[in-house]
Amino acid sequence: MKSIKIFIILSLFVISGCEDFFELERPPQNPWSTIEEFERVPIGLYASVFSGDKWNIPYVNYAMFKVSSGDDVAWVNDPSWGYWRNSKEHNQWSKRNFNLLYRTISAANNALEFVAENNGNPYPDATNTDIENNFNRILGEIHFMRGMAYFYLQTFFGHTYIPGGNNSTADLPLRTKYPKSLEEAKSPVIGSTQEIFELIENDFKTAYDLLPEKFQKGLHHPSYEVRANKFAAAAMLMKINF
Repeated sequence: MKSIKIFIILSLFVISGCEDFFELERPPQNPWSTIEEFERVPIGLYASVFSGDKWNIPYVNYAMFKVSSGDDVAWVNDPSWGYWRNSKEHNQWSKRNFNLLYRTISAANNALEFVAENNGNPYPDATNTDIENNFNRILGEIHFMRGMAYFYLQTFFGHTYIPGGNNSTADLPLRTKYPKSLEEAKSPVIGSTQEIFELIENDFKTAYDLLPEKFQKGLHHPSYEVRANKFAAAAMLMKINF
């Protein structure tokens, strides 16, 4: 009888230990529990496009391909770099741009879905001032950077948009939501020239509506001082329409 009691006690210890083993010490948490934490999203998007290691920077390679190696400039004509090429051919740097820019788009989509899943306001306890000057601004920056990423991709890999013309050519994967499965990630809808440019224009219009004209110390997050504002969005709208 004593042996049975000892066995039962030991069994309880083992079961309890097993339950503790499967309890996560650091369970997954919402990465953006406050507006200040949500500020990480645009910071990450800017970093994805405008910073990186050596030549793995989308904006740098975009400028090299679209400007520096053009016939009218020809600053870069060393064939060893692979920039001096037929414009229909791509090298490791242009292919790298494709991956990095879609990484930017996926990150933007993930944040926008987070907002949509919370009925447009994940921070109901935030003050109206904070919503207007920081949350809405962050949303504007997310749309701005998704628009920039698609603008770089379309003008790099896609066809030129012709007002009033036939813009039905299938150009690029059209992603407005974060893929929830490998199958979904592998089977994107391919957007036409028209659809891609409409998305770009809508993103810049949304950014224009949400972004302030300038940084205001004490009102906006300190990191916003050198980032996109209403004039930047207006400039991009002008660029794609004229």
